[in-house]
Amino acid sequence: HEFEGEEDSLSICSTSDGGVSTSVPLHESRRSGGGGGGSQMGREAMDEKRDARYEAQIQELNRENELLKHQLRKYVTAVQLLNTDQQQHIVPSTNNSTSASSSSSEAESEARAYEKKLVQLAEMHSELLEMNQRLKIDLIAREVNLRQ
Repeated sequence: HEFEGEEDSLSICSTSDGGVSTSVPLHESRRSGGGGGGSQMGREAMDEKRDARYEAQIQELNRENELLKHQLRKYVTAVQLLNTDQQQHIVPSTNNSTSASSSSSEAESEARAYEKKLVQLAEMHSELLEMNQRLKIDLIAREVNLRQ
């Protein structure tokens, strides 16, 4: 199961390159801004390099953001499945003997510990998503300031 998540994350990374098409018009509009002196052309070249670097960072943050969202959805789904599975196991265990109830209580405690760990992971991923979103907004704001 661990490898399935990695394969999914790799496929998300490879399919989330949609931001590339939006960066091309930015460069073209920058180039069509008109000609100037030699120093202005050097400055424009530096600005284009800086813009390209920022756009690459934005694209990378977008990919990471999508990957984290996907992983968070997986964790939430796992917790929900664990809850429904746990409820299904509790109902039949009330009808079994005492030996079955002791193994059932061990399974319940193990399930609770697993659920707790999944919730902690989901919380960490949501914090990473929030941080990633703040970084993305900060990067966009800096890019806007540079273009003005």
